[in-house]
Amino acid sequence: MREGLEACRQHGYRILFVTGSRRYYSRFGFVSASSAGLSLPLGDPTHDMVLELSPGVLSQVEGKVLFPREAWGPWIVGSGDE
Repeated sequence: MREGLEACRQHGYRILFVTGSRRYYSRFGFVSASSAGLSLPLGDPTHDMVLELSPGVLSQVEGKVLFPREAWGPWIVGSGDE
């Protein structure tokens, strides 16, 4: 996991989102997306998490996160194509 996060940093990613266990992902620095002022399309704030890979970037964004349909597949509502 730590190698993957470092690879994301090296490739220039600034923010990383996951939907998963808070208990697991918090040990790597992930925080609740809603506590950062963000909501993800699946709308499960108990599992939506975010990690700031570039210091200060989370203070520059807020609102609903939209992903291209390819990221979720056609079965997910909220992919940004509505």
